[in-house]
Amino acid sequence: MHSYGVVPEDANLVAAHVMVARQPVTAAIAHGALVATQFHPEKSGPCGQRILARWLKHLPG
Repeated sequence: MHSYGVVPEDANLVAAHVMVARQPVTAAIAHGALVATQFHPEKSGPCGQRILARWLKHLPG
């Protein structure tokens, strides 16, 4: 567990959250083609690979 968490001023930027001790913690934020995560999808095995593939599929352009 990291010692910090992101709380965006615009709650619409939250793309994913995880519950920790019954509190939501931001796991990913997204704005246009920019996505930032609180984990390493490239190190998360098949699940992480599927996440990355879905993001690439939905990139604009």
